[in-house]
Amino acid sequence: MARAPLGAAAGSVEAARDLAMAATIFHWALHPWAIYTVLALALAFFTYNQDLPLTLRSAFYPLLGDRVWGWWGHIIDIFLVIVFFVTSSDSGSLVIDTITASGKTDAPLHNAYFGAPSKGLSLQHCCLLVAPAR
Repeated sequence: MARAPLGAAAGSVEAARDLAMAATIFHWALHPWAIYTVLALALAFFTYNQDLPLTLRSAFYPLLGDRVWGWWGHIIDIFLVIVFFVTSSDSGSLVIDTITASGKTDAPLHNAYFGAPSKGLSLQHCCLLVAPAR
């Protein structure tokens, strides 16, 4: 028998609806949008008001001055691109693990440590090849 996700009452539409809304509000309430807004405002301000390029190093121009056009700027851009890919790949890997575990969110522990079992290994490779292409 399938277990309800996050401890929701099985067969209760109202409980499932409340749980879905609570999870959505928890993950997409004001705090993630506030982070995106601060970054967008910094990029917009320095691009359109200060005539700086649309790069993340431009947001550090008041702190570092002309040094953002040298090695400091390269370090900032490289670091932030790496952070972007690491955080994106973390959520992407959770999706691929869930797909290869036949939709089970509580997959066996050996899947997490040693990858998908042999029957799902080719599916996992296909997901890894198709995901960046979208």
